[in-house]
Amino acid sequence: MTLTRRQVALLGVLTLLWGLNWPMMKFSLREVSPLYFRALTMSGGTLTLLAFFAWRGVPLGVSRADALRIAWLAVPNIIGWHLCSIIGLAQLPAGRAAVLAFTMPVWTVLLSVLLFGERMTARSWLAVVAAIAAVGLLAANELVALAGHPVGVLWLQAGAFSWALGTVLLRRTRLDAPTEAVTVWM
Repeated sequence: MTLTRRQVALLGVLTLLWGLNWPMMKFSLREVSPLYFRALTMSGGTLTLLAFFAWRGVPLGVSRADALRIAWLAVPNIIGWHLCSIIGLAQLPAGRAAVLAFTMPVWTVLLSVLLFGERMTARSWLAVVAAIAAVGLLAANELVALAGHPVGVLWLQAGAFSWALGTVLLRRTRLDAPTEAVTVWM
């Protein structure tokens, strides 16, 4: 697959903004509590998406069956991830928090194996072991640091695990609603 110049430029902008996101969140936590911050950003994000999709004419209605499934999927995907990650971020430096939070793919692989019997390749095992070793090194640093916060590591791993569980379950859940509606209501 070949990317156009526009796609490469957009990827660069996305990478820059994503990289700035964690330090900016950490900076914001100096002024507001973690839960207030999440309530504010999640509410604002939901209202923005709702307005954008309504403007585009995307149908946002969901059936009762889908609504129940979406609510259950939101527990690990949205509530667990956002709650645990912001509490962990409040306790650790932004860079370390981001690295720990984005171990989600490792947990996704392991949960897919445990819950759904997916097969792992030698390459997958190597990646899992390397990622877990990296988390161990970061956690060890927090344990030996004079002002370390090993509980922050646990919060971020709980968030990554929660997000991974939500992702694995979402992939295997049949929903009739459009992706945009699922995103807004979750």
